[in-house]
Amino acid sequence: MVNNSLQQDWPQDVLDSIEYRQEVAYRSAADLLDLAGPEEAFALLCEKPTVGLSPEEFRTYISWDPLLSGGDWEQTKRKIEAAERDPSLPSTRWEDVQVRQRWIRLQQDLSDEFLETFGSTLDVSPYLATLPTGDINARVSQSFSGDHLIVFLEHGLLRYFIDFACLAASTLPPITPATLLSDEALQQVKGPWTIPFDGSSQFSETLLAYVFGGTPTLNQQKIRIPGYNSALFIWLAMHMSQFALLHEQSHISLKHFAERRFGHGVEIEADVSAVEALSSLNSARGFSWALPIWAADLALFAFKLLDTALGVAAYGWGPKWWISLDYPTPEDRRKRLRDHIPPNGPAAGRAALANLLGMNDSLMEKLEEIHMPFVLLAHSKGGARLPSGKSVLIGLFDLKVSHWTRLRAKGESHERYRFNRN
Repeated sequence: MVNNSLQQDWPQDVLDSIEYRQEVAYRSAADLLDLAGPEEAFALLCEKPTVGLSPEEFRTYISWDPLLSGGDWEQTKRKIEAAERDPSLPSTRWEDVQVRQRWIRLQQDLSDEFLETFGSTLDVSPYLATLPTGDINARVSQSFSGDHLIVFLEHGLLRYFIDFACLAASTLPPITPATLLSDEALQQVKGPWTIPFDGSSQFSETLLAYVFGGTPTLNQQKIRIPGYNSALFIWLAMHMSQFALLHEQSHISLKHFAERRFGHGVEIEADVSAVEALSSLNSARGFSWALPIWAADLALFAFKLLDTALGVAAYGWGPKWWISLDYPTPEDRRKRLRDHIPPNGPAAGRAALANLLGMNDSLMEKLEEIHMPFVLLAHSKGGARLPSGKSVLIGLFDLKVSHWTRLRAKGESHERYRFNRN
């Protein structure tokens, strides 16, 4: 498979298409934030560089010392070092290079593994680009000429995965790095499970912040990662992000885009295809088959949680008429994905997955029951207002019509496939 995102020469048609979409988004952001122009919005919203961990620090941080040694560690170390180097890839003036590089690393890892393990499921991978909105989405779009496919990844999607992985790691019981790699060990993570007080409090604060303050920017303070579950945070954030990326690529490999197929069925097909690929890849690498499926279930639960909270904040427990009927709800996607768990999975993996999904149902859904009344209370005191643009990103969560829908109505957006929360 040719990984287009790693090519040194991108077609001008692709660059022009990306630049147009990004400039539209930054101009809209400038209007929302009362800034002078898109340049100021870019300076504000583009992720600021940070000092990364060295390979050795990374290894210690996630407690991989007993897991990787000798040749395995040297190979992993080279990959980390290579990922940190700027490949000088083509980009537009509006590209958030640091954020895009994160997604390209995930795409490259998946591409390499597909080639080594199964052969390619895609003849050519899509180009990757970012958008600065707080919308928790990714989407496939055609270039102006229609000859190339681009996956646009929203800042809000990355930020939400980071935050929710932190919340999950703070809420779930301690799981060691070695346990996370083994289906046999994950079977032994037994209840009864209790919700830590700190985790519950942080969960409530974060949910209310998203509902009434909008998606935080990538430069705003992030949730503290619990030291006892730092490895769990890393694996969940990685697999949730890869699930989103493979969902979009599945639309392409399954010919949804080429055949102009839309609707609920294709979204479920893309979910199932992405999970089958991730679980098979993880198993082929000698890791847990169940872990990526668990992460995908958590990702869909995260979208369901936010949709429910937004609806309750604005309308109470009434019908969620503001949610698009063109796409299945996150809860429907979650149920359908559980119905389509790969039947050829290993016995240990299926047992581990049943255990992990039970933990989701026991702990994470309990948090929803505990904290949704606080959102309802806020609704009873006046309901949710759109957050002030001074502190949040464009797109946010307009409860009646999303930023994407507004652009589509103006003829500025023609893509149909989105890794969306509704």
